[in-house]
Amino acid sequence: MKLSVKSILLTLLVATLCLPAMAQRLEHKLYVSKPGEKIYRIPAIACTVDGTLIAVSDDRYNHGSDVGYAKPIDIMCRLSEDNGLTWKPEQKLADCHEEIYKGRVYGFGDAAIAADRDSDRQIALCVGDSTGRTVFQQGFQQVYRFYGTNNGKTWSKGENITHKIYSLVPQLECLFIGSGKIHQSRYVKKGKYYRLYCSLLSLKYGNAVIYSDDFGENWSLLGTTESCCPEGDEPKTEELPDGSVILSSRTGGRWFNIFRFDDKTYTTGHWEKPVKARDIICQKNECNGEIMGIKAYDKQAKKKVWLYLQSVPYGPNRSHVSIFYKALPYKVDCKTITPQNFGEGWERFEITPDDSGYSTFCLTADKQIAFLYERAPVADQWLYDIWFEKLSIEKITNGRYTIKK
Repeated sequence: MKLSVKSILLTLLVATLCLPAMAQRLEHKLYVSKPGEKIYRIPAIACTVDGTLIAVSDDRYNHGSDVGYAKPIDIMCRLSEDNGLTWKPEQKLADCHEEIYKGRVYGFGDAAIAADRDSDRQIALCVGDSTGRTVFQQGFQQVYRFYGTNNGKTWSKGENITHKIYSLVPQLECLFIGSGKIHQSRYVKKGKYYRLYCSLLSLKYGNAVIYSDDFGENWSLLGTTESCCPEGDEPKTEELPDGSVILSSRTGGRWFNIFRFDDKTYTTGHWEKPVKARDIICQKNECNGEIMGIKAYDKQAKKKVWLYLQSVPYGPNRSHVSIFYKALPYKVDCKTITPQNFGEGWERFEITPDDSGYSTFCLTADKQIAFLYERAPVADQWLYDIWFEKLSIEKITNGRYTIKK
C-alpha cells in the first residue's frame, strides 16, 4: 500500500507527540554569529508571569571584546510565547546608540535578568561603560538597570544605579553583577514583591550578595562588608528549602557558600566558609554557569525531593557544557547542609560535546528546563552562537526524577 506524503508526515508528527517525556528535547539556534559581522555572547533567560520566555544576549557587533574597550555592545532579546517552540525576531533591550547615552556610554553587557512571578514586571541589571577605556580588569565600571513590561516586549531606558551598588561595600574598586539569572526568593516577601537576590564580583575582593525587597529600586548587602568568597569569580545565587542563601561562584568548577539567617525576619545572619565543590568538575577551564533548585519527584524512591541543577563546561577547556544535578530530601534539615557536603554527590548530564561556554536556564510554564548557552560551530571558543534547548527533567536525570504538574 502506498502512503501519501501527507500521511507520512502526519504519522511522524503523531509519533513525535507520543514520545515519552524522557525523550523530549527541543533546540533552536537563537543568535548566530558571523565572522567580521556579528558576535553574540553572554546568555540570560527568564520566564514571565504569562509564560513568555525572554532570551537575552550581548550583540558585540564585529568584535568580541567585553564592555570597556570603546566598542559598541547592545543587549538583545528574543521572545517565545509558546514555551520555546517558536521565537519572535530580535529586539533591543539596551541600545548603546540612543541619543540619551551619546558621548557617555559605549556599551552595555553581561545582563542578569528576572521576571516577577506575580506581576508583569521584569528587571535587567548590566555593566555599562561610560568612558570607553574602563575594562573590568582596569578599574571602575558602572551598573545600569532596565525595567520590562508587556511580558518583555517593552523596556525602559537605562538608569545608572552605580552609586547605589558601590556604596554597599565602600572598599570596592570595580564590580559587575554575575550574568544570567537574578534569583527571586520562594520564601521572603516584604510588601508587594518577593525578594530578589543577585551577586557581584570585584577584583581583589571576591564576591558579595545583594538583595532587594522592592524589585530592584533599592539594594542592601547580605551580611557584612567582608567577602563571602574572596577567591570567587562570576557568581550566582539560589536558596535552600529554609530560605538560606546559596552562593555559587566560578572557579575550576564551583565555589559554594551558605548564608544562614538568624530568624524568620530574614534580615541578619552570617556566611559560612566557602568550599570548592568536590563533584562538579571543570577540566582546564573556568566559566560562568547557572544554579537552580526545583521541587521534583524521585520515581525510584517514590518520594518528593528538592532537585538542584548546576551548569558548567565539563571540559577539557570550554567544551562539553553539562548540567550537574543532585537531590536533597524534601523535608531536609537545612542545618545539616554545609558548603562542603552541598558540593558532593552531583551527577552529570551532557548538553553538547562541542566547544561551549557560558550557560543559564529557567523553568518554563509547562515545567521544562529552558536552557540557553554559548556553543561554537567550529573549534573556536570565542565565536559562539547562542543556542536554546528545552529539556525535561526526566531527560536530564536519565528518567529518575520528574516534575509533577
